[in-house]
Amino acid sequence: MAAAPDGHAERSACEPADATGRWTHEWTARMNDRRLSIGLTGIVLAMLSGATLLYSGVGPFGGAAAGGLGGWHPLLAAIARALTLPIATSGISDVRDVMPFVGLGCAALVVALAAPRMDRSLWDSYGAASPGLRWLITTSVLILVAGMASAWANDSMYLSRGWLLRFAAGAGWAWLLGRYLPGRALRSAVGGMLALGAVACGLALAHRADLGVRYFSWPIGTLTITAGLAAVWSAMAGGWLLARRQTASDVKPNKAEQPDPARRLIGLCVLVAGGIAAYVLQQSGRRAAMLGCLAGVALIVAFRLWIGGAVASRGRLLRRGLVMVAGAALLGSAAWYVQRERASGQRERAIPVALRFGYLRLSGELIRAQPLLGVGPDMTVVNMTNAVAPLRADMPQVYHGTIDAAVHNEWVQAAVELGVPAGVLYLALPIGSILIALRRAAITPDVLALIAGLAAIVVTEAGSITLRGPMMPPWYWTMLGLLIAVSRPRPTSDSGSAGDQPARSSSTHSPGMSATGKAIGLAIALGCAIVVHREYLGATADSVLRHTREADAEKFEVVGRLFSEKTILARFRAAEQALASAQASSPRRTGDLAYPEINAEALRRAALLWGELYEEIPGLAGVIENYARTLLLARKPTEARFVLRRAIEEKLDPYSAGVNVLYARLPETPPEEKYRCVQRALRASALDDELAGILGAIANLPEVVQSLACDLTDSGKMVLTAPFDESLDRPTMEAVRIKAYLLHEAGFIRDAIGMQRYAASLYRRLETENSPFRRAHAAEVDAFERLARWLLESWRSNEIPGDATADQAMAPIPGALEAIRAAERYAVLGLPHDRLAHPQPELGFVFGEVMPTAFPERLRPLWRFSALMHLLAGKDQFIDYRVYFSLPPEQWTPQAMQREMAALAREAVAELTRLPVDRRPRYFAGLQALANSTTPR
Repeated sequence: MAAAPDGHAERSACEPADATGRWTHEWTARMNDRRLSIGLTGIVLAMLSGATLLYSGVGPFGGAAAGGLGGWHPLLAAIARALTLPIATSGISDVRDVMPFVGLGCAALVVALAAPRMDRSLWDSYGAASPGLRWLITTSVLILVAGMASAWANDSMYLSRGWLLRFAAGAGWAWLLGRYLPGRALRSAVGGMLALGAVACGLALAHRADLGVRYFSWPIGTLTITAGLAAVWSAMAGGWLLARRQTASDVKPNKAEQPDPARRLIGLCVLVAGGIAAYVLQQSGRRAAMLGCLAGVALIVAFRLWIGGAVASRGRLLRRGLVMVAGAALLGSAAWYVQRERASGQRERAIPVALRFGYLRLSGELIRAQPLLGVGPDMTVVNMTNAVAPLRADMPQVYHGTIDAAVHNEWVQAAVELGVPAGVLYLALPIGSILIALRRAAITPDVLALIAGLAAIVVTEAGSITLRGPMMPPWYWTMLGLLIAVSRPRPTSDSGSAGDQPARSSSTHSPGMSATGKAIGLAIALGCAIVVHREYLGATADSVLRHTREADAEKFEVVGRLFSEKTILARFRAAEQALASAQASSPRRTGDLAYPEINAEALRRAALLWGELYEEIPGLAGVIENYARTLLLARKPTEARFVLRRAIEEKLDPYSAGVNVLYARLPETPPEEKYRCVQRALRASALDDELAGILGAIANLPEVVQSLACDLTDSGKMVLTAPFDESLDRPTMEAVRIKAYLLHEAGFIRDAIGMQRYAASLYRRLETENSPFRRAHAAEVDAFERLARWLLESWRSNEIPGDATADQAMAPIPGALEAIRAAERYAVLGLPHDRLAHPQPELGFVFGEVMPTAFPERLRPLWRFSALMHLLAGKDQFIDYRVYFSLPPEQWTPQAMQREMAALAREAVAELTRLPVDRRPRYFAGLQALANSTTPR
């Protein structure tokens, strides 16, 4: 049977010849077409909505909202609850991970049930497919084959299969849309996408205004993905509006003078949606997203100039020359802008650019090592984390975080993981689809909106990570599929139309599907259901282990997730639980080597889990420490020494307090090496009780005294350089903090304060000079918090002269207050936080400019001491926040806050009572009243 000219639908040889038969056949085809149009469009919008807005687990509520600090507007809270599915996942948005599979499964089921039957084979269908479909199928199959070959070659299928499944689902989704979505559904799909963007941006703006913060966190998610999607929506609206201007200029004057009210209303709605998205994009301040949006709109402008309008023959060479010159100028401007930002003296602008260049350099090394097959799909998280670990150790303020799952350039990352050939194909897939659409699709506003949006994603992903998350890929693959759908051959009567009618296939009805294709569609739907169920198991019980044996070797595996990063972190948590169970019965401290009672089964499981992580990703913070701890529990100190020594010498985790404490407590560790362990730990940690215990045991030994004196001399020489030199990558200046502590323990409080103030000034200078070797926030916090506590201690121990004025009697308190506020600042900089929409720097950095959104237990003593210092100094502004944050979240109630406030006031009154009555501050009476208060304020 011969194929139809358009390659989409076939008519049977026995097609009815009479008018009634033809009418019945036409009516049936139209109904199939309508069902497909409504069904697929609804699935598209539902899938995009779920991937963009849905939450699970505890949802977006937490922190202040959960603890009773006011929280959300009731209407926004009701919407947030409605968007949160009652599924107890470990993450708050794990449900978004499976939305592409939900959409693909539903779409495959709808197409299998609603598409008309045809008898063509799958191979014949491929040969008769449109160029866009053939391009999608060919490139996707080649990329998948390369990905599987890379996974097998690198023995990474356990972690890589999630990426392979995600890519296959995305390509399959795009193919279904490109093959079966009726052309008349394009306008509804594009309009729904823009409407969804407007709603999401509107909710983001309302939530931000309600909280009074500068950046966005709901309903879309983090600022990066919010900016990325806003760039897509802005570019789509810009492309649509630019196309409207072009098509209007090509219509005859007598028609242009009669505007259609419906079209004007649609144009106004698109303008409003684009304006809201553009405002969100501008407020986000994300440079890659802004460049992506500009690139998408610029592409449409260039296309208009390239093809011209109704007078395409006049000035063609001039127009195209202008396009090429403008394109070169834009590329040059973008390169200049990136270099300018990289050299900027502002830390917030320069460090992200420096981070990306660092990732690119490391990516180049990985590509040169494995250029053909790469390191394996989704294996950047392993290789890059290990490669970045030494850099993160020396420059924690540049390479922040603990894990590196993306290189901030999707196309380079594809070359790293899949190899250069497959990486080129991966980038060529969207670019080729855009070019095919520009050549073969009707130039309508909807088509140019999709092209602009897809181009925005391509450019944005050259400096972002949104395609590595669960939210952007559904938009990316949907736009690819819609572009392929409108690139199907068009009827001759419509080929010259430049109006607003959507592109349609030359057949008036949807293409058919063979019996084999229908069976495959049902199998795809079943496969998607299986993937969704497996991910549900992983998201709700990610610490459940599977016990397996491979080549007589035992293994414990967690349920694999769709994202390798989540799989690794689930294995990490499972290993932590096994180690905790192994040492649960031990009454000794964690740094000791002997444990009288050990859970043998849990210890064996912990050893296997930590051993696998150590072999695979030793650069992940905590892996080496916990593996060494497990080896010590198993009475293997020699192996533990080797592991810890590797962490220090290869800089995999050299400044971890846990690593250095364990190494210092190993048998036969010399005293000077124990001192070096403390010194290294202080580069990234506070001087806690374990480190203090080690120092106390070795402080008076001659070799330690000599090493400390040499380090103090070297730190003094460093101060004379301006700026600090690269020797700061060594923990030499931490000797100043050690000396301050030893002076304090010896009772020389005044000298200790002077030395501690010197250490704090060194850390502050590292920050002001934007040194790449600036210390970790924990070390900065400890330097200033300890200074504040010692200042208060010196005030308590000093006698108040009888002739001292009130200000002199309180002399150390202002300095202690300044130090504790500095400690608060460094602590909040190391936490997730929001910048206030209307900052008031005169009120202080914390609460005046930023508001913390995470409240770890380790910082509760800091918040409590800060609250006490503010009461002593009579500065009670924001005291409620400090008291709240010093309590566990479950105690964030007005009653609990009032009880703690009264307790702090009693402590402050007791401190100030030692002053003579005439020297007490004016606010003393108010503190007394507060100390006796029992009614919530």
